Amino acid sequence: MDERGLLSVRVRVTNDSILHWRGAVLGWQVTEGDTHRYLEDGPVLDLGADIGPGESRECVLEGSLPTVGGRYRIFISPLVPGLGWLHVTGGRALVVDVEVGAGTVTLLRSREATMAHLARHDILGPPRRMIDMVWRHRRLAWSLAKRDLAARFRGSIGDALWTVVHPLLLMLTYLFVFGVVLRARFSGDPSTAGFALYFLAGMIPWLAFSEVVGRAPSALVEHRHFVKKLVFPVEVLNVGHALSALVTQMIGLALLCLLLLAVRGSVPATALLLPFLIVPQLLLTVGASWILSALGVFLRDLGQIIGFLLTLLFFLTPICYPEESLPAELAPYFRKNPVYVLVRGWRALLLSGELPPLRMMLFLYIASLIVVFVAAHIYRKLRPTFADVL
Repeated sequence: MDERGLLSVRVRVTNDSILHWRGAVLGWQVTEGDTHRYLEDGPVLDLGADIGPGESRECVLEGSLPTVGGRYRIFISPLVPGLGWLHVTGGRALVVDVEVGAGTVTLLRSREATMAHLARHDILGPPRRMIDMVWRHRRLAWSLAKRDLAARFRGSIGDALWTVVHPLLLMLTYLFVFGVVLRARFSGDPSTAGFALYFLAGMIPWLAFSEVVGRAPSALVEHRHFVKKLVFPVEVLNVGHALSALVTQMIGLALLCLLLLAVRGSVPATALLLPFLIVPQLLLTVGASWILSALGVFLRDLGQIIGFLLTLLFFLTPICYPEESLPAELAPYFRKNPVYVLVRGWRALLLSGELPPLRMMLFLYIASLIVVFVAAHIYRKLRPTFADVL
């Protein structure tokens, strides 16, 4: 393989079947590296005389790779008249993964495999590639988060002060409605201050989740220039939004800790374990936003639908009312909501000074990983068409 995009492969072709291969040729097929969508056939080489069962033939196949930048997967396999491509019908092929860049061609991996083996291996491929991509572009994600925070209040008198005032005013509004007007109370501490702590401990993770998910359907539409005109890792947009919301969440957490000091005189030591809840929270938030941003390219009404569903989810999660208010027969179903589990974990660490039940934490992590897994596969399938639709 050279810088001109010419691939030269020396292979030994072996007939492992009980049939004679008459008129067989050796060729390759090119697919996209991420979606494995078929692109084109490559060169073919006549294998010469018939190849009987157990016989082998050594040959060299040369051809040009695609010139457009990106990752590609090449299947090198015999093409037998009457049987077709042997790798398509269950036979083995030499599989070569390459990356074409600006004047460069990089060999990523080559191995002998069947389509069935690749299918099993590729189940974890998209999530692994998404996570690897986010890690490689982590500085870009943080830059996008800072840009998002700066742009949100640019030109206003309060400027960056609004990153503190805005969530504070929002939480105080909800607290006034439910704690003062409706007089909701937490059974563990029926005072107004007790309910304020209970409410804020649930509201802080909810705001971080709902803000990112609510913006997700329009994320790619609003940044269509990144998708259409630049080679840009668009998946990082959602990560930037999640990091931006995390900064606001940390400000809310600081305010809650100050309130805990004022009301109770101390902050439980278990608050140091909050990172174990923030990790699945970020996974859940980013995964859900990946799914919604990919679908939002095709369904422009999705933003309105998600706004309604987030409102419904808010009232189905015991944030502004005590958990004891849930009907006993419905409580087990409510606990299947990962956001509910996340809220309970925050309250356990910050208010009760207790560790969340291990079973609850396992459920939260598993649910978050499943969401990321599904999101990566949906993104892989839909991303090649983003530019065409936008």
